[in-house]
Amino acid sequence: MYNRIPKLLFVSVVLLLLNSAPSFAAPHLDPRFGAVEAYRAPDLAQQTGIGWDRIRVHWHKWQPTSANDWVHQGQEASWIATANAQGREPVGLLITTPAWATAGTPKIGVPTGLYLPVADPNNVWASFVRKIVREYQGQVNHWIIWNEPDVLADHWGVQFEGNEADYYQLLKVAYLVAKDVDPNIKIHMAGLTYWHDWHNGLAPYMQRFLNIAIADPDAPQNNYFFDAATAHIYFRSESVYDIIAFQKNVMASYGLNKPVWLNETNAPPLDDPYAPWETPLIPITMEQQANYFVQAPLLAFAAGAERIAAYNLFDPAGKHPQGDSYGIYRPDRTPRPAALAYQHLIRRMSGFQSLQLQRLASYDRVRVTHTLRETNVIWNRTGVDTIAYISADPWVVNVEVVDKYGAPVDYTVENSYYVITLPAATCLGESGECYVGGDPIYVVETLLEPVATVVPTAQPLPTTVAEETQVPEVIVPITGADIEAPLATVEATASPTVEITLPQETQLHSVQPGESLASIAQLYHISLFELAALNGIEDELYTVVLQIGQQIIVP
Repeated sequence: MYNRIPKLLFVSVVLLLLNSAPSFAAPHLDPRFGAVEAYRAPDLAQQTGIGWDRIRVHWHKWQPTSANDWVHQGQEASWIATANAQGREPVGLLITTPAWATAGTPKIGVPTGLYLPVADPNNVWASFVRKIVREYQGQVNHWIIWNEPDVLADHWGVQFEGNEADYYQLLKVAYLVAKDVDPNIKIHMAGLTYWHDWHNGLAPYMQRFLNIAIADPDAPQNNYFFDAATAHIYFRSESVYDIIAFQKNVMASYGLNKPVWLNETNAPPLDDPYAPWETPLIPITMEQQANYFVQAPLLAFAAGAERIAAYNLFDPAGKHPQGDSYGIYRPDRTPRPAALAYQHLIRRMSGFQSLQLQRLASYDRVRVTHTLRETNVIWNRTGVDTIAYISADPWVVNVEVVDKYGAPVDYTVENSYYVITLPAATCLGESGECYVGGDPIYVVETLLEPVATVVPTAQPLPTTVAEETQVPEVIVPITGADIEAPLATVEATASPTVEITLPQETQLHSVQPGESLASIAQLYHISLFELAALNGIEDELYTVVLQIGQQIIVP
């Protein structure tokens, strides 16, 4: 064990080393950080540090005219081989029904024979899944079954025209067949959008799906026919945490604890001269998109996501049907600012051991640990500049304070706290809503001793600390090696509290089967934080199990 530095020398050590050269070495290709369709530019994927890739496998191309077809897809096989050779895990997405295999609309129709036994040759979906899993056995170990079944049939983006029962059967058949070929294969539920249910006034798709699953007597012994859930989340960085926590809480309300992957996330910009978006859904600038690619991944991991992926790595020539461009690299292969910010995030975060979110009144703080390094990433959630105070670790031997691209940021040290000005977020004029937080700042400390052995000593706060920085609203740890206790609340002379404005008028909601705190919050358009406070619930992870018939106070 290293000799400890006497505490009296702490301030001197900090001041001597504040401006030392950067010192960190990230493991290569952490599989937790991905990008959709990285196969389009494998060299850019390597450069960025992408650790996994989602590759579309089109049923209608393998079997275009009948069940007897088996048209090898050379380019697809090459993409998968290249990803594996470069250490980037390929994940297959099975989609697109052949016209001959459905009585419905080609590519999105329900397969014929879907409800027949999986051994019946007329169950054409079962036959295809069996053959494709064998085709790529040992090369693809994760399969996502279809895409966004929660998008309704009257929407331009519909990808599956069956109902929840049809999708449940589609997933069930795929699970049974794939596991029969290789028990180690992982089957993922399709990516869910969340907002389509919300806008259409529907109960969450995950809840509707699980209501079908729990009625199936074969489900419990077969892991409910899926190994992981999937989320697709766009535009609002703070909603990433809420929606992933929501998915986990809905599953928990049914007694399930499964991984969640964030397979698509982005906030496409309107102001790229190469591809301006004339009528954006939400006005996001390229700089805001870059902020998003720091905030969204960290919030996803804080909520318990196992992996995340940018949608997508590279824009092919031509525009998206709605005019937006999602690639973090342009068709001419130049990076948008988001690519540089995501690359920097991956370099800093790869191989992280634990991660904690501290949500303060005006800014977020995410504390990330490696064996000999601790990183705090902070950003402003409001439209007004604010000051952050980050306590210096007693055993620091080097510190960097940098922006989202890695450029140095000005700061001061006061009473063993780093004092940093957080720029305001860009917020919408009339509503004042801040879809993406302000410029994120990294405080990276290299430590003399491993993080797990360090017990920091509280220092008195500078007298200028704003009240809101003294009391955290929520602290959320993520599972990982050597997880430490949640961040301690700093003691101060005053005892301010974070105020949450609650509705003046309330009513009672009787809990129904399958409902969770998160689903009730969504139903009444109230945040999890507000609903928990309204009901005196102190569970910081919001995983409290509600009882059927329990009365919950709602607006």
